[in-house]
Amino acid sequence: MESFSGIETLATYVSREIAPSLREAKTWQQVHDTLAEHGLSIKPRGAGLVIGDDGIPLWVRASQCSRDLSMKRMTDRLGPFEAPTGAADNEPKRDRQKSYTQRPVHQHPSSAQLFAQYQRERQEKQLARKQGMAIVRKQDADYYARLGSWRANQRLATRTVKGTARKLLQLSIRNQAAAAKQKHKAEMKKRREQLYNRTTMPNWADWLIQQAEGGNEDALAVLRSRAAKEERIRGDLMTAEKAEQARDRVLAALKPSARRDGAVTYRTIDGGMVIDRRTQVQAQKATTGAAFVALTLAAERFTGQPLIVEGTDQFRSEVAKLAALHKVAVTFADPVMEKARQEAMAEQKERPEAGQSAPKGEAAQPEQGAGKAGSVVEWIESRNKARDKISTKHYQGDDKISTIHYHRLWQSPDAGSFSYEGRRKMKDGSEVLLLKGKAEGELLVKPVSSRVAAKASKWKIGSRVEIDARGRFIDKSRAMER
Repeated sequence: MESFSGIETLATYVSREIAPSLREAKTWQQVHDTLAEHGLSIKPRGAGLVIGDDGIPLWVRASQCSRDLSMKRMTDRLGPFEAPTGAADNEPKRDRQKSYTQRPVHQHPSSAQLFAQYQRERQEKQLARKQGMAIVRKQDADYYARLGSWRANQRLATRTVKGTARKLLQLSIRNQAAAAKQKHKAEMKKRREQLYNRTTMPNWADWLIQQAEGGNEDALAVLRSRAAKEERIRGDLMTAEKAEQARDRVLAALKPSARRDGAVTYRTIDGGMVIDRRTQVQAQKATTGAAFVALTLAAERFTGQPLIVEGTDQFRSEVAKLAALHKVAVTFADPVMEKARQEAMAEQKERPEAGQSAPKGEAAQPEQGAGKAGSVVEWIESRNKARDKISTKHYQGDDKISTIHYHRLWQSPDAGSFSYEGRRKMKDGSEVLLLKGKAEGELLVKPVSSRVAAKASKWKIGSRVEIDARGRFIDKSRAMER
C-alpha cells in the first residue's frame, strides 16, 4: 500500500514509533497507556489484536506492526488480555505531536510544501463531494415528492370512471410512474458518477505525476528522488537470463518466512535479510551472511545459467569472493566478476588453508584429494547442462524426460545423513562421492581423498552415510559392508 500510494501506513508508524516501548511494557495497563499517548488503543478482534483509533476510524493488526505484538506473544509475556482500567483523569493525555498523521514515505526538501498543497486540494474535493451529494439527495427527494403528488391526483381523476375503463386507467398510471421512476434513477446514477469523477482525488504518487506533467519542477524532483531511492533498495539482487525457468528451492534450516505473494524471506545472524522472489533473489540488507545466502539460493535456483548480479560494487565484489571461497558452483554473466572469481579460486589453490588442525581418529584424516575443486565444479556444471538440455527438449514437445538429477557441491550446512549413490573420478584424478539428501531430485557432490574413495568402493548403493559440518565421515563402514 505504501509503495502504491506513497503515504506511510499506520502499521509502519506503530512499528517505528510505538513498538519498541510496547516490547518493554510489563503490564497490559502500560501497553494501554503507551498507546493512549499516541491517540491509539488496542483491543481483541477475532483470534488476534488490533491497534487503531476509533475517531478516524482506522485499525491495523498488531502482528502486522511487529510479530512481538501478536496475541500469543503478548499473552505469553503479560498474561490474558486486560482492558484499560482507572479513572479518565488518571489516563495519559494524548500528545498531538506524537499522533499518527499521514505523511509521505519518501522525504524530500519539497515534500512538505507539496504534501500540504495535496491535502488542501483533497479537503476541497471532499467538501465539494459532500455538498454535491447533499444537492443530489435533495433533488431526489423533491422528485419523488412530485411523483407521489402526480400519482395521487391521477388516482382521484379515475373515480369518475367505472368498470374496466377505470382498471385500464389505473394500470396506465402505474406504468407511467414506474417508467418515470426508472428514468429518474438512471439520471441520478449518472449525476452521482459525474460528481465522483469531478471530486475524486488521486493518491499522493499519482498526484505528483499529474503535477510534474503540468510543469511543476518540485514534483518532478520528488518523483526522481523517490525513484532513485527505490532503485537503491531494489539493487543487490541476482537473477538469470531465463529466470522464469528457475527451480523452486527452500532453505528450511534457515527458518524461512513465506509471504502471500510467494516471496520467501530469510534473516541471517549478522542482521542481513534475503528475499527470494519468483525470478530473482534479493539481498535487501546486504550483509556478508545475506550475500552468501543469496548466492547459495541463486546458484541452486538458476543452475546451469550464468548469474546476473546487480547492485553496488561492494556487493558484486563480495559475491565473487564468496563464490570462490565456498567453492559455489556458479558462473557470472559479468566478465569482470567471473574473472575475479577465477582469480580468487586460483589464489586459494596456491595458498593452503591455515589454522586447521587434523581431527583425531580414522574418520578425521585429511582429504588430500579434496582441494582440487576446479575440475569438480566443471563436472557439476557439465552434468547440470546436460540435464537442462534434455529438460528443455521435453518442454518443447520431445517425449524424452531427463533422468539426470540436479548436481551441486556439498557444503557445511548440508551436514547430516545421506544415501550413498556412487563415486566418480574427475579429469585431474581426484574422486568425489555422490550423495542423495532430503531434497527430491538432487545429488550432492562431495570431494574425498583417495583413501576415503577406496573405502567407499565397498559400500552398497543406497547405504546410509553420516557427515558432520566439517566434512568428516562418521565411521560406519563395517555396518555398510555387512
